[in-house]
Amino acid sequence: MNGDWETERRRDQEPDYGTTKHEASWKAVMKRFFVFSLMILTGVSSVCASLGDSDDKIENSYDKLVERHLLDDGTVSTLYHKDRYLIFVLFDKRRSILETYSRVDRRDLSPKEISKFLKANAAGATWTRDDTSKERRFERSDHKAEATYSKVDGRPTLKVRPMRDTKRLNRLNVTPEETAG
Repeated sequence: MNGDWETERRRDQEPDYGTTKHEASWKAVMKRFFVFSLMILTGVSSVCASLGDSDDKIENSYDKLVERHLLDDGTVSTLYHKDRYLIFVLFDKRRSILETYSRVDRRDLSPKEISKFLKANAAGATWTRDDTSKERRFERSDHKAEATYSKVDGRPTLKVRPMRDTKRLNRLNVTPEETAG
C-alpha cells in the first residue's frame, strides 16, 4: 500500500499536460514544420519585390544595383541585376511606381517567368490576359495595375505599373537603355 500512496503523491505533484508520447512527437513535428514554412515564406517574399514597395524593400530584394538616376521630375530610376534578369524600377516619393523585367541575354521571358513576375505584383488580386492589342496586356482584377509585354528598345520586357499613373508614365517613357550612361 505504501507503493500506491507514493505513486499517487507523485502523480499529484507532477503536472499533467494531457499529452501522450504520440501527441508530444506530433507537436514536435508540427513545430518543425511551422519553423520550416516560416523560413520558406520569408525567403520567397524576399525574392521578388513588387509595385508600391518601398525603396528599402526593393534594395534588399534585388542583388546588385547597376545604376541610379535622379530625374528632373523628382523621380528616381534604378536598374538592378538579379540572377539572369535586368529589373528597372521607377520610384516616386520612395515608392515603386513602375517596374520592368527583362532577361540579360535579351531572350523572351517564358510564360512561367511572366507568371512569376505578375504574381509578385498581384497584391492579393489575380491577373487577366487581354489580347485585344498588338502587345500582350494583363490587367489586375482590382483594376489598380496593368502590365504589358512587348519589345522595349529591342528587348522583350514585361512592364508593370499602376492604372492611375499610365498617362504620366507613358510621357516619361523611361527604359533601362535610356538610363545607361
